[in-house]
Amino acid sequence: MIKLKGVSIKIDGEQILSNIDLSIEPSDIIHISGDNGSGKTTLIESILGLNNFANGEIIKDFDLDDYGYLPQVSHQNPKIYLELKDICDTHYSFYPESFARKKWHLSSGGERKKALIAKAITESKKLLILDEPFNHLDRETTSQVTQYLEELSRKGLAIIYIGHSSTIAGSKNVEVSKWRQ
Repeated sequence: MIKLKGVSIKIDGEQILSNIDLSIEPSDIIHISGDNGSGKTTLIESILGLNNFANGEIIKDFDLDDYGYLPQVSHQNPKIYLELKDICDTHYSFYPESFARKKWHLSSGGERKKALIAKAITESKKLLILDEPFNHLDRETTSQVTQYLEELSRKGLAIIYIGHSSTIAGSKNVEVSKWRQ
């Protein structure tokens, strides 16, 4: 599904990560961890083609319509005057129908995060990428999301998530520090 061969990431002439070899197959759950500013998000954005910082070979067996993506800070804009149903109208145990009429700008960070996770899941066909998905979520919601992601993986969806601690059972932890200079 995704293969990185000898990938290096350089930003403004500074080598951030180097010699990345990584293979991600259907049903894999990959947990990318590392210190703040270590290149986790930049790596994900390179895989998705959202930046041009990577050199090396990135082989992708998916199209733009095949993946769902939760960016790290997308939930923080307080001036969006939408209802949460405008973000995602599909409901999950962690994102109940009662959220449909809640206004984005009047919702908590956790409620916004739930809507954006639901949107990313709904959009994913082969691959789901979540950048810091459990920030702003309470323990119960984290457990519900985690169980749902484990179920999706068993059905063949590849999942990559960034976080400071491994939350999803069966995750393969990839520490970015092993690719740091």
